[in-house]
Amino acid sequence: MITSNESFGRYAPPAAGWNDIPANSDHNPYDETTDGRFRWYQIGNRDGNVSDLTQDYMVGLEGNIGESVTWEAYYHHSNTDNKAVGEYYLSYAGLYTNLYFDIPLDQGIENMKSTTLRQDKYKLDQIFAGVSFDLGELPGGDIGHYIGGETSAIAYSSTVDAQSEAGLIGGSAGNSSGRDRDIWAVFYEGIFPIWEGLELGIAARYDDYSDFGSKLSPKASLTWRPLDDLMLRASYGEGFRAPALETLSQADSFAADYATDYVYCRSVGTSDADCPEQQYDTTRQANPNLDAETSKTINFGVVWNGVENLSITADFYNLQIENAIRFVPIQDIVMMELLGSANPDPSKITVDRVTDGPSQPIFKTSTVNGPGLEVTGTNFNITYLIETGIGDFRLNSSTNYFFEYAQDSYVGGPVQDQAGFELQPEYKTQFTTTWSFDQHQIAWNMDYVPETGGYETPASDANGNLNGTLVTNGKNDSFLIHNLTYSFDGGAWGKYTLGARNLTDEDPVLNTNGEYANGYDSLYSTGHIGRTYTLAGEWNF
Repeated sequence: MITSNESFGRYAPPAAGWNDIPANSDHNPYDETTDGRFRWYQIGNRDGNVSDLTQDYMVGLEGNIGESVTWEAYYHHSNTDNKAVGEYYLSYAGLYTNLYFDIPLDQGIENMKSTTLRQDKYKLDQIFAGVSFDLGELPGGDIGHYIGGETSAIAYSSTVDAQSEAGLIGGSAGNSSGRDRDIWAVFYEGIFPIWEGLELGIAARYDDYSDFGSKLSPKASLTWRPLDDLMLRASYGEGFRAPALETLSQADSFAADYATDYVYCRSVGTSDADCPEQQYDTTRQANPNLDAETSKTINFGVVWNGVENLSITADFYNLQIENAIRFVPIQDIVMMELLGSANPDPSKITVDRVTDGPSQPIFKTSTVNGPGLEVTGTNFNITYLIETGIGDFRLNSSTNYFFEYAQDSYVGGPVQDQAGFELQPEYKTQFTTTWSFDQHQIAWNMDYVPETGGYETPASDANGNLNGTLVTNGKNDSFLIHNLTYSFDGGAWGKYTLGARNLTDEDPVLNTNGEYANGYDSLYSTGHIGRTYTLAGEWNF
């Protein structure tokens, strides 16, 4: 598979500090040289051009040994190149050239324009092998086993242009970086038919990472069929997620993040209610000291097929994540400082409230291993097949409902149920109708996200003091999109598919303030990109 993507973005002019602003500058309201922050509108809007090229190749073999042993092996290679070119950033060298030669800013604009370059590369080489066989017997049948192993070599690098790396570009920041990782793993899965209708599954995987350690992840499951049309099931599993190489080693980047600085407001006598939200200079850093996050999952379910062509599935689950890998927004830094909460990583999470320079604080933030998350919910699925002379109609409804989505309000803050908050609806529903007749198939899919809170702000106690919890404000409207796909199976002549995502071209959902939420695409991505058409062909030979 070879994939190429090109994208373009346009942003506000660069915002960057300006030290030693001359007393005679039109942009200096004082009668002496001073420092400040400035939106360099003379340069114009910044443009960003991004190109991504991904090449992914896999070759493998599979076969049998006798009648009860099967084996498989493959080699996988993936290579991704990302190039980002930014135009119309501020060149400090050009700015101070203008000042040195007394060139007015509006006449020396070309001197101040700069182009940035960032190139990211990601390479994966993986070898996998596994064997499946029957060995042993129980009253319910033969015991099935699967044993396998894999090894992977991953390399990541990010190269930034020399001027940005030297800090000579305003409105951008970055340093070249890179990191490698070697992984090997072995795993086992066994199916034990204890007796007819009762089956035990046991699995375990051991991973060893060259850059942070090893972990054993076990899993056990049990299924029981007391009746032909009724199955009960339960499972318990443990897992882990290693931090991504980009998170461990990515270059520092500049951001102008929004936050409400209650600490500063209180120091100058401004009430919490009147404290304004503003943008603050922020440096986002990598954190090479991150550890893996771990998880535990418990699931109980039932499957019923008591009526012909009807299937009902219900699952109850509980997921607990500890040592969660989380990015720390600067609003969380303000809340930690305000309420005296423990800083999860003082070497990476800082705020510099300078007194001899710009009055606003300068934040540095990163990704940390913070408090975890606990989710309790249920997944309910109904499938019904209607057979007619003009084709078969399959109706399917799937709903995921959260009883509780317990998470801290900020890193280190109090834990509260956030089901129904912005980007975290209490439930999500998908309904699909599929019509099949001979070589033709039409699938109509509807995705529904209910109304959620519009955005969250810190809550206050009876005395008007912030207590660290969050309250929702306003709302995000419900969201319904339609996806339609037509497929034609021509047999030896191939299979062809024509589709439309977000058929009615629904507009993106905005909160009460008319804004997108951070992480918006994770919930509303299909609507965000508008109506999209797809055409695909598949041939087997």
